[in-house]
Amino acid sequence: MKNPPRISIALDEETNRIFTELRGSFTSVSEMFRELLRFYSRFRFLENQDPFRIKTYVEMLSEGEHVILDIDHWVAFLRFMNTHPEKERFWEVHERIPSRTPRSSRGGTRSSYCGDWRPATSSGSTSRAGSTPSSSGMTRSRSS
Repeated sequence: MKNPPRISIALDEETNRIFTELRGSFTSVSEMFRELLRFYSRFRFLENQDPFRIKTYVEMLSEGEHVILDIDHWVAFLRFMNTHPEKERFWEVHERIPSRTPRSSRGGTRSSYCGDWRPATSSGSTSRAGSTPSSSGMTRSRSS
């Protein structure tokens, strides 16, 4: 059996600190570098992405309680709900759904958190006072 290639590297202060922190998680330095190189090779496409955003997506999606929804489908759903005869019942059911986000951090009430979505008129406004048009053709009322 042929000996595997060996390398020697120089670490700057920051990299040495990281190396020291990670070293105890692996059985050997060689194992650590092999694993880290495989990991980087697999996920390097994320290198220029916002780490906070990636972490948020992973946390939300990994629990199975959230989904990614195409904005056009969401707008279609809101337009449908606006014309549905039981649209207020939807908001009542929505209010009873438990959330992991405390009410205080999401605005406290349905009117300030979810709003009342209404389709925009051709002029970009609605017949309801206090509403603001959006690029999707939907408006969200600003409740007090």
